[in-house]
Amino acid sequence: MTDAALLTRAASCYLRGGAPDEAALCYREARAYRRAAETWESIGALAEAAADYAAADMHERAAWILVHDLGDPAAARAEFASAEAQAATQGHPLSEILRHIVRARCNVAEQTANADTLAVLQEVMDYLEQNEGQWNGTQVESWATAVAEAMVRPDLVALLFAASVRGGRYQAAQRWNEWSIRTLDVPLVLPEPGSDPAMPNPGRGHDGFLAGSTDDRARPFEDR
Repeated sequence: MTDAALLTRAASCYLRGGAPDEAALCYREARAYRRAAETWESIGALAEAAADYAAADMHERAAWILVHDLGDPAAARAEFASAEAQAATQGHPLSEILRHIVRARCNVAEQTANADTLAVLQEVMDYLEQNEGQWNGTQVESWATAVAEAMVRPDLVALLFAASVRGGRYQAAQRWNEWSIRTLDVPLVLPEPGSDPAMPNPGRGHDGFLAGSTDDRARPFEDR
């Protein structure tokens, strides 16, 4: 049995024994960096998680943790540069949009480039609406709504959820409803499927955060 296999077995034992930090160290030594990162993240050791996501070439995830969870946009931009370098040789549509969202989150943390951030969120809405059924949509939606929340723009959060609903994302309406109750103290009200060809009309019951039809989607993007 190889050293890596022994270390992975040891990590499993540590997990069963309630010592996830030791398990993460074993995964790291076995070069199972993604499993190490996920283990660190599960116990809130986010700096360690970011380091191992980077080692696993998951640079977007590492950069997101650095800026969103650890509040370090400078470190995130450095990691973002690694993601860009990797993309230059590999390329992947999902990775590209995640990098754009990370860049937007850095902008918000630094309180700069608001127009660029809004453009990224519009790009995300188009992606969520047009790439129906893509398994990765939940991560894109989650990161983008976190950016909008960091901007204190509930109107943009709602627009992102509306794009997910239009794109047929699994349980998107449920996530929107949970956010609405948690943030606005009101449940989400959407028309019955098929009752309105312009669906959704998400402005109902949301104190005017959204315009009344999909034709008005750009209005909340006014810089303010």
